[in-house]
Amino acid sequence: MVQLIAEALGPASESEREVVAQIYGFDRPPRTAEEVALQCRLSLPQIEETVKTVLRRMRHPDRARLIREALVSANEQIWPALAGENDVIYKTERMPEIGARLPGELLFAIECQYGLFQNWFENWVSENAHATARAWYRSRFPEAEIDRLLLQLADSAGEYPLPWPVEAVCRAMRCEAQALETAVRLSPACRLYSGYVATLPLGTRAPRAVRLHRILSGIHTGEIVPNRRLAEEYRSVFADDACTGSDAAVAMTSYPHLFLRVGDLGWCGIGPAGSQKAAPDVSAEDDVPFKRWSDDRKGRPEVTDRDLVRQILEEHGPGRLYQIQRLARTQFNGKVPPAGVLTYLATCDEFQRLAPGVYGLSGSHAGIDPFAASYRLLLNRGSCMQYVYARWAGEPADAYPLWTPGMEAEWCEWAQSRDKHLLGSLLSVVDPSSWPVPDSYKDIWLWKKDCLGQYRLQTPPRYPLADVSLAELFAMVRGTRWRGAANWVLANRVRGESILGRGAVSTMALLIGAGAVSPAAHWQMPHPVSPGAGEIDEMLSAELHRTGSLAWDGAAGRAVLDRLAQTIESGETGWVPRPELQRLRKRLRGAFGSP
Repeated sequence: MVQLIAEALGPASESEREVVAQIYGFDRPPRTAEEVALQCRLSLPQIEETVKTVLRRMRHPDRARLIREALVSANEQIWPALAGENDVIYKTERMPEIGARLPGELLFAIECQYGLFQNWFENWVSENAHATARAWYRSRFPEAEIDRLLLQLADSAGEYPLPWPVEAVCRAMRCEAQALETAVRLSPACRLYSGYVATLPLGTRAPRAVRLHRILSGIHTGEIVPNRRLAEEYRSVFADDACTGSDAAVAMTSYPHLFLRVGDLGWCGIGPAGSQKAAPDVSAEDDVPFKRWSDDRKGRPEVTDRDLVRQILEEHGPGRLYQIQRLARTQFNGKVPPAGVLTYLATCDEFQRLAPGVYGLSGSHAGIDPFAASYRLLLNRGSCMQYVYARWAGEPADAYPLWTPGMEAEWCEWAQSRDKHLLGSLLSVVDPSSWPVPDSYKDIWLWKKDCLGQYRLQTPPRYPLADVSLAELFAMVRGTRWRGAANWVLANRVRGESILGRGAVSTMALLIGAGAVSPAAHWQMPHPVSPGAGEIDEMLSAELHRTGSLAWDGAAGRAVLDRLAQTIESGETGWVPRPELQRLRKRLRGAFGSP
């Protein structure tokens, strides 16, 4: 093609060829007539007249024949140049923008032959591509297949949970990824974003959820990541978004088919992450305004309710939830409601749960003496009992920042003079060898542990068993697999209740009945995970990822109840009476009208 164009331009003068080459960009980016006029030291009318003269000369029969041959030889280059790798040309694009994608020689040949690029383009594209209301496209798939996918995408709001990885949408729509991607690019309701299909308008919440899902289901597959650490990692990867822990929590809560909250332990991803890592194929009107949103947030100086909660903790130090709520009510005339205080403490980056029911400022901004805070807040029977129950159940000694070896030593000294019955149970779970005290003091308490350490706080389980939601069971299965064992304290943390709530008995019984854990000798002890937990996890994860919800009357719920029936029939229910499991199963089946 280039040789034919050069031959056609042969009779033109060198200066004319130079002007045309610069205007159309034969071997470099095209330049405006003003730029060419300035370089050639000619007036703008002279440049325009030169171009018109050359185009007029190209209509001579001999040169017009060469131009037509050039266009024929370049026919296969035209569509890839105009549409790019996506094989789509949007009708909202301006003609100069579309034409600018062609090689300069090819655009010159078209305007020589047809006068205006638009005159040629409308005829050429109608003969060489398919058309929709939004764009022209080419595809190796039949037009009927693309139309089918476009109709399904139009109804996707009620049928498919979006955003969703491309692979998952392909399975649901029974199509190939390339066909789906073409349909999404043609759809006025959807778009592709980082390997996911999302709805329009895109906003910031859906792209943020996609990014979070890529982290949780990619880098941290199978893990439970605390909300604060997740937000920090997100910001380190995506510098354009000043996402806080509460922003991340809102995004993840909005798309339950992608995320599962495991109580106060954190979040995990549901289903595999989208496989495509390329930048989103955005158009100007759909670009994700992360930077504008973040800059706007940074520029707002007003005091928020969260700032008032932080002010309380800065003035008074760490405290129990009810104390902080009371201070918020009295100090600020009830401006911050109690529920709002808890929301800020649980989700915002600057706050941290230091012990069950105890909150303070996080990290280096805390400005507190950890030992003094521990002594003031935890040196009492209730906090000591919480620690003993949790440790006996299998919770780690460092589950909370104020659960330290030094605090163990303080509890033992306190219990020795006040509650010797509690002391024996406390000694059964502490490790004096790790205390920050002299070796002689450690030796004394190691001897006392050998002599007196005996757990005496066993209590009978509470019956009758209460109903447990399938989503709660799923969160517990995830937590169990991650920890390697389940216990009633973990169940209460997943349920969002007091860590010593005895309602967790029902969750533990259901885990045994479903075959997710092996029964322990006592309900308060750790229950090791069993192979069945992986099967249940896979089954519930697939249904939640596909539908966005879990219910006992769904396919996965029925399958779990069938497993429960098998356990009851085998009699391998451990500490749970078979009649109790039978009654619980009957109630759960009653949720969907089965006998």
